[in-house]
Amino acid sequence: MPARPEHITMPRNGETDLVARLDLPAVPPIAFALVAHCFPHSDEGSPVSRLSAELTEAGFGVLQFEFTVSDSRRTAADDLRRAADDLRRAAEWLGEHRRGPQLLVGHSLAGAAALATAADLPSVRAVATIGAPSVAGAEELAHRVATMHRALLILHSPIDNTVGVDHAAALYLSARHPKSYVGLDGADHLLTRRADAVFAARMIAAWAPRFVHDESAQAAAPDASAQVVVAETAQGTFLNHVVVRAHHFFADEPVSAGGFDAGPSPYDLLAAALGACTSMTLRLYADRKGWPLDRVTVEVGHAKVHADDCAECAASDGTARTGLVDRFERRLILEGNLDDEQRAGLRKIADRCPVHRTLEASSAIVTLSS
Repeated sequence: MPARPEHITMPRNGETDLVARLDLPAVPPIAFALVAHCFPHSDEGSPVSRLSAELTEAGFGVLQFEFTVSDSRRTAADDLRRAADDLRRAAEWLGEHRRGPQLLVGHSLAGAAALATAADLPSVRAVATIGAPSVAGAEELAHRVATMHRALLILHSPIDNTVGVDHAAALYLSARHPKSYVGLDGADHLLTRRADAVFAARMIAAWAPRFVHDESAQAAAPDASAQVVVAETAQGTFLNHVVVRAHHFFADEPVSAGGFDAGPSPYDLLAAALGACTSMTLRLYADRKGWPLDRVTVEVGHAKVHADDCAECAASDGTARTGLVDRFERRLILEGNLDDEQRAGLRKIADRCPVHRTLEASSAIVTLSS
């Protein structure tokens, strides 16, 4: 899960302060992204919040701020210069307090500002724009795009009534490779429909990592050299890669235990194994019997309890246990037109799940080293 957002205030010369929000992933960021937008709201559920969520999920730290035109007497060129100044100010803050941004993302006029500013920011390696104008009162913008020497992703709706799609065509023609275009079919300029905002966010999050330099110092995931391979990431105390055939995910500890909470804990994984095995066992049994089981949900909890307080905690041979023991509590949610006898049969068969039997029985663990 992402870390708690941090709200940043940066002074402007003779104007109100620039207010920004910093979102961090659960692990050390692979790079930082600077997002400037003209969406009217930046609360939870807004297009920019979805963009930030997708980028943090991809491992980016995200500093985002809203650019607003506060004075109707300003020209488009004035607004462009002001947005560019804000981008430089925010990039400078990132460089001083974290690391310089490798990715610039700009929406609407802020997208034009990102294009105009990218070449002035040495740390920037890629730029993504959403609904950006190609002129905005600045004749040199096409030249800036042609000579910025950064990867470019242009996202634009063909039915954008605020900034026509011809602006996207002009930007694309001005840019040099690597450059890409993604059509936001059916979207409006502000991406008010949730599906459009999510799609745009995911496109940027999928595109950007190939163009940035990974600054996280994360060790590469190991090869699938055994049934399950677990290896440290070199980040923090507990964060580990877990590789199972073609599957890769993280194991970690919660923040309260000194981890990043970037993945399930070892006991979470153990509880998940019990829940998954139980669900699969019930599905096989119900299908074999022809019972109307529509869906199985298994809730599993784990705790260390004292044996004296646990009536169900006798050993598999019936002898009493002493001291602290592991207690898994499993709750079955059985959906379907099942009668009482069928429900009782499914509850009974849950105890025959192979992982259940493994946890109840003693196991042999052989440790080898190399």
